[in-house]
Amino acid sequence: MFPLMLSRVSQNPLKMVGLRNCGLKIFQWNCNGLLAHVNEFKQHLAQNSCDVICLQETFLKSNKSFSLAGFSVIRKEREGSRKGGLITLIKDTLNYTEIPVQASIQCITANIKTDNSYITVTNLYISPDKSIDITELSKIFTAKSVIVGDFNSKSTLWGSPTTDERGLIIEDIVDNNDFVILNNGQPTYTHYDGSQSHLDLSLICHTLGSKSYWEVLDNTFGSDHFATTYINIYPDKETDDTQKFILSKADWELFKINSR
Repeated sequence: MFPLMLSRVSQNPLKMVGLRNCGLKIFQWNCNGLLAHVNEFKQHLAQNSCDVICLQETFLKSNKSFSLAGFSVIRKEREGSRKGGLITLIKDTLNYTEIPVQASIQCITANIKTDNSYITVTNLYISPDKSIDITELSKIFTAKSVIVGDFNSKSTLWGSPTTDERGLIIEDIVDNNDFVILNNGQPTYTHYDGSQSHLDLSLICHTLGSKSYWEVLDNTFGSDHFATTYINIYPDKETDDTQKFILSKADWELFKINSR
């Protein structure tokens, strides 16, 4: 059994409440070289709206500019490598703050303002040749957050036929931080021989997990990874339940009598 199985018919928020009533729509894709597949990517966006776009393995160098009409761009290059690289695109109509991550892992984290609260979105790429530092990776597992990206890890929890050492580490971090794995068992990566793997993950804090929908699009846009779409209903409005005393309305004379 997978951690969270959402029926595409009965529990799809898009069908239940309509796109206007849904919250943040996140598009996640390992593009395996953004410029090589940018035309297919833009064609998809012309027909499908997104609020946040998380791209991995962009292969862009710092001297190469990239922009997308209607979106703010946050970039992070993988220094010393011709591969790697991340881009997070956030719709211009959304207010956000980039959050610096004091860790060696390759990620971009942003707090995005919603109608009632905020959602922290982390765009992550872990290279197959890089070991995982559990302490550093755990730093990005925070409240009201979703983490999407290419983890290059295998686990039966998200559909892989086997579980590797890296998968066990991710399982433990997810469990220790009360997160939910949104993956429903669909593969996200196609090998050259046609076989498929489950490398791209969407992880979310448990308080938002039941308000979420996840699917793999039937299109790689020229990459070797399928794109995934993740819908998150806006978090409930934050309330302050702390009891407060209204001193100006206190009956001080009665208080003096009762306290004698």
